[in-house]
Amino acid sequence: MVKRICRLAFLVLCLGKINLVWAASLTATVTNTSVVEGESIALYLEGIDLTEMPDVSALYPLFDVLDSRTSDQVSIINGARTNKNVWRFELMAKNPGTSVIPSFTANGVATAPIAINVTARGTPGAVPRDNIFFELAVDTAEPWVQGQVVLTVSVFDGSNITSGSLSEPEAPDLQIERLPDIPQQIVERDGVEYRLITRRYAMFPQRSGEITIPPVQLSANIRDIDTHSQRRYSQNRRVTIRSESLTLNVKPRPAESTAAWWLPVSEINLTSEWGGDISASVVGEPLTRTLVLTALGAANTQLPEISVTQVPGLKIYPDAAVLDTEALDGGLVSARQEKWSIIPQQAGRITLPEITVKWWDTTHDAERETVLPAEVIEVAAANGALPATPQALPEASVATDQAGQAVPLAISAADDASEEAGRTMRPDSGGYWMWLAIIALLGWLSTIFGWWMQRRRPRSTEPDETHVIPVSADALLQQVAKASATGDVRKFRAALLYWAAREWPAKPPVSPAEIGRRLDDHALQSALAQIDAAIYSDKSLSIDMPRINTQLRDAVARRAKPPRGGAADPLPQL
Repeated sequence: MVKRICRLAFLVLCLGKINLVWAASLTATVTNTSVVEGESIALYLEGIDLTEMPDVSALYPLFDVLDSRTSDQVSIINGARTNKNVWRFELMAKNPGTSVIPSFTANGVATAPIAINVTARGTPGAVPRDNIFFELAVDTAEPWVQGQVVLTVSVFDGSNITSGSLSEPEAPDLQIERLPDIPQQIVERDGVEYRLITRRYAMFPQRSGEITIPPVQLSANIRDIDTHSQRRYSQNRRVTIRSESLTLNVKPRPAESTAAWWLPVSEINLTSEWGGDISASVVGEPLTRTLVLTALGAANTQLPEISVTQVPGLKIYPDAAVLDTEALDGGLVSARQEKWSIIPQQAGRITLPEITVKWWDTTHDAERETVLPAEVIEVAAANGALPATPQALPEASVATDQAGQAVPLAISAADDASEEAGRTMRPDSGGYWMWLAIIALLGWLSTIFGWWMQRRRPRSTEPDETHVIPVSADALLQQVAKASATGDVRKFRAALLYWAAREWPAKPPVSPAEIGRRLDDHALQSALAQIDAAIYSDKSLSIDMPRINTQLRDAVARRAKPPRGGAADPLPQL
């Protein structure tokens, strides 16, 4: 009896083994056999009752495996158990032409090879399934060396990109800065509507000659309908697109340029501001002069140092320069701020010479000069000193430039105040030593009296403080609000920068957009950037200054709170 049972069990086991071998199968299918370069396909390996996984290493020489997934199913029908394994691979052919998916083997069964026809993107007659393309364009293909070139990368999305990434342009001979993104638009091309995503870059060639901008690559996930196994469901599909390369023919510095410092820009502005009244200054009392050079189409490192020559009758002490760069839609706007402390040493009228900055106008291909006119400081004698004897001022010395135009030089009036004061009392004059002794005695007695009074005064438990009441930030913010209601953009800009200097005294911002950046408010930064755009660009822009003032107050009020997350990039990094 036992032998019968053992034989029966052995027979059942053998039959089950034979049934497993007979039932094992392996098939391979793909979603498409013809694709355009950069499009991915899905490969499905479906195995029934396999005890081993097929070797897929033969895929790697011809395809990039972007993704792989596995699913398992077990079904029991009429007591028969079936194990089903599905392997899904997202593949992208490495090269155009015919790429063959090889045969796979498992449990002694094999799949048939599958040929994939890959058409180069841009080939006549090739119709991409993804309905996505992008273009590269520059505002000038023949820039001057170190002159700004604006590169625009436009992505046309007709397939609803769910996520993706766009590589940044790179070239060893280009300095590249990203500009603010343009809001997405809906545009039409050849009767088809696309979502347009635009990125812009300011590029500065560092040498003359040909410079190639390598292709930019777009990697995106798009929603697709997968019909594998007669089921329709949404599935992401990967698309990789490479642009064409661009070549710049960079022109060298022209022979007509006579400037000591090469500055190729489309526009510059030079302003001067004074801390103190130069029409009523006093010997020994310091003045502060601030010069700001602003250039459209330059990095801040390209701006020249503004040097001021020493002028007789003045002591001039320069401060460290402050550099700033602001990215606008049309390119970079950079500023260089130079500040000096100026101390008059003698009474009279002292003239600071004009300041000339030469630059190359890239719009009209011509050398230009921006001149800050000469300024006159009226200096009065200090208290206790005799005023200078009025004298006729000497006539200005005049030099001419290469064009024959007159260039005023520094003028300084003779001032005999110190000499007259010296004549009033000299060491060898009568009574000099007697008066000196009386003054010394009075000083000694006042010192003893002060010490005695200090001893008699009860000691205070409070520390001795010198109360200084500075102009508060709130008061300056009120000035910003008043300036916003005047309609004067330049006045509004000046009020903003005065308030900012009070907020960040160590390193005051030199442009309005920098205020928004420091307050970590992107919307405010973009709104403030329009102020300089309205002042320095050729476009006529309307600035809603009261609205900007409200945005500024809101940003200041929530500065102590944690910053909120910014808007999502239309092409987030994968």
